[in-house]
Amino acid sequence: MELNKREQKHYEIISKVVNGEITRKEAMIELNLSRQQIYRLIKVYNEKGKEGFIHKNRGKENPNKIKKEIIEKIEQLYLTKYYDYNFEHFYEEINENKKYKEKYNISYSSLYKKFLNDDIISPIAHKGTIKLYQISDEKSLF
Repeated sequence: MELNKREQKHYEIISKVVNGEITRKEAMIELNLSRQQIYRLIKVYNEKGKEGFIHKNRGKENPNKIKKEIIEKIEQLYLTKYYDYNFEHFYEEINENKKYKEKYNISYSSLYKKFLNDDIISPIAHKGTIKLYQISDEKSLF
């Protein structure tokens, strides 16, 4: 894996410290880190080399991310069964119903953002909001 700019900078400065080109204090100032952090990075450099500077969470998915399949199921549920509910009432309905609450653990703000991103608008939306969506639909046709 390649180092990003920040990791590359840390690697280069720590390699200069290990080779004696700059002091630890200069590295502290350059990287804006404490003395103990510099010692820790020197240890990483000596034990793991360049690979030790790669962030450990790189390439991993956020564990709190809501899966796309769940969003699609919630949208289908809204569009088929609860189409006449506004977003807030729909959210309350799926949270009160035990069958849905355990299945779809989602916050209102996440639900609202996902619905708006997929151009689903509430049946009680204001005129301005409806016009906004109609204009964006017309532009996408051309």
